[in-house]
Amino acid sequence: MTAASRRATPDTRPRHRLDGVAYAPPAEADRLFGVGAWLPITTGDALHDAAARAPHEVAVVAGEERITWAELEARALARAAGLLGLGVRPGDRVLIQMGTGAEIVVTVFALFTAGIVPVCAVPQYGPYEIAGLTERTGAVAHIVEPAAAGRADLVGVGLELQASQPTLRHLLVAGQTAPQGAVSLSALDARSSSSTPTPTAPAAEDVAAFQLSGGTTGVPKVIPRHHAEYLGYASTWADRLAISENDVLLWALSLSHNAGMIAMLLPALLRRARLVLLPRFEPESFLRAVERERVTVSGSIGPIGPRLLQHRVDAYDLSSLRCFFALNRGAAIEAHLGVPTCQMYGMTEGLLMSSHPSDPAEARHRTNGRPTSPFDEVRIADPTGEEVAAGEVGEMLFRGPSSLRAYYRADEATREAVTADGFVRTGDLVRADDVGGHRCYVFAGRSKENIDRGGEKFGVAAIEEFMAEHPSVTEARVVGMPDPEFGERVCAFVVLPAGTRPPSVDDMAAFLVERGLARFKAPERIEVVDEFPVTGVGKLDRAALRRLAERLAAGTPRAGLPAGATAAGGDG
Repeated sequence: MTAASRRATPDTRPRHRLDGVAYAPPAEADRLFGVGAWLPITTGDALHDAAARAPHEVAVVAGEERITWAELEARALARAAGLLGLGVRPGDRVLIQMGTGAEIVVTVFALFTAGIVPVCAVPQYGPYEIAGLTERTGAVAHIVEPAAAGRADLVGVGLELQASQPTLRHLLVAGQTAPQGAVSLSALDARSSSSTPTPTAPAAEDVAAFQLSGGTTGVPKVIPRHHAEYLGYASTWADRLAISENDVLLWALSLSHNAGMIAMLLPALLRRARLVLLPRFEPESFLRAVERERVTVSGSIGPIGPRLLQHRVDAYDLSSLRCFFALNRGAAIEAHLGVPTCQMYGMTEGLLMSSHPSDPAEARHRTNGRPTSPFDEVRIADPTGEEVAAGEVGEMLFRGPSSLRAYYRADEATREAVTADGFVRTGDLVRADDVGGHRCYVFAGRSKENIDRGGEKFGVAAIEEFMAEHPSVTEARVVGMPDPEFGERVCAFVVLPAGTRPPSVDDMAAFLVERGLARFKAPERIEVVDEFPVTGVGKLDRAALRRLAERLAAGTPRAGLPAGATAAGGDG
């Protein structure tokens, strides 16, 4: 019996309403609670329930740390008290750029419990993205974990932003002594006190987190996720993969990313499963963790599956692993690992799809499954919005209990993404197949300009704008190039000033990072053209550029390029 089913009907209405957030009308919220699509609890309630019911069971394994549910709640409450003592209030937004380990788990639960809203940025974001997110969300604090950023100076960037962004009052640092102008999280925890005033706790319909989605601009769009719907949808994912308190989950990608939250952290919380975290993916450490911790469920939204295919696994005991999920190549991964593998699909805007581990291989490998919530509706439409015939490819639209109502403070983006009747346009092309008694969906490509590199989705406009500022580039256009490891890599086509040589991949990356762009958005192949292809009405033919990138990926660099083009790329 879950925490939700044992509670009397609570007052779920938002207690800390945020201007710019679209909330469900009361009647609709009541309906969603009534059918069980939303859970009438907060994430803090779920943590308290887990700590009460299984206080001595290990909740999180991160490096040498093994944290029980009771210890996790105590540490989260102490950090929440410290944040409140600094003057951060419920409903305030706090940027987080942290790794995948104990610090982020404690931090996000502290924020959830206090009703403070984490803005879930990844450590790889640079000053350009973070400044834009600060302005859009009005964040009052910035929490960084320097060890998670590699060579990037998160502390230095944080101090600069604090000086330039009027809303940012605090920089908090994990894992080291904080410099002047910042506060150490460990010092904050140590000085927190039970006498810190406790404000009104959040309610189930309050915002739990601001998740991020790539868009046509360089600054990600902001998606409010609410406690009730976030937990409810995570519960459907746990049901689809049959996750229980006997399971051990393993995650080696960003935990602040929506996939880490909804597919790993929240299901582990709701089912009291053990969560094993790796700060980065390396095949040997990943396989050793499966063997050592007797992992039962893991998966990948990025390069993990393809990289495992390149690594021998027969030296490791993987017998505990009962389920693996991946975006594609399910049949090959299953054959290589000897583990039932389900292809899946996900959008931060509120849709998860997968098959069940016991479904036929045809469903698990040839499709991306079906929505995890029985209340999700999927429509496949042509460019005019009309539904396509059965079996035909069209754009997927969806509507359900967790689907986006509106991006935060981005009315134009909302109008483009959400139809008048509440369906979210994905920009992804799919077709429907009936397999094993279920309507499943097969991913067939994208109609939008976004790139999906290893699960990080982002637009190309800012990349093209910054590239055009390079002295050796007149104009640039960027598309995704198919890649077996990351799904897509960034491919740039450039027009050069007369008599100049193209910049190298490394030089261009340094140039873009210097301007504040995240390193993973830099082109990994640069191709020179005399001119860009255009459509019959004279507009840029980006689809033609994507076809050219596909030919480059297939090893035919010159085929199909405009006259006078020269290959100037590399793997990067």
